Parts: sequence; structure tokens; C-alpha cells
Amino acid sequence: MDQIDKNIVGLLQSNAKISMKDLGKAVHLSSPSVTEQVWKLEEQQIIEGYHAHVSLKS
Repeated sequence: MDQIDKNIVGLLQSNAKISMKDLGKAVHLSSPSVTEQVWKLEEQQIIEGYHAHVSLKS
């Protein structure tokens, strides 16, 4: 895992709903390139899923 991958993972941990366009801008890659990087991280099971955090306050 290189520094770009670490940055991608960190950004996705902070905001799993970030668009590929915004994620690409943040790591200085095109949208198709960052989409491919995320796909590779999923295939390598570095990214295992995306989860919602639910607040029980209501």
C-alpha cells in the first residue's frame, strides 16, 4: 500500500460518501484513476465494506 492508497483509505474512513470526483481531487488523481485504486483496495480486502453509523438519539 503506497501513500496514495493510505490517503484514499483515510479519506474514505472520514467520509465514506465522498464522490470519486472529490476523492480524486483530494489525492491528485483523475476520477477514473481513483475509482480503479478503490476497486483494487476492495479486491485486496484492504477496504472490506462501507458502514453507516446510526445515532440512537431521537
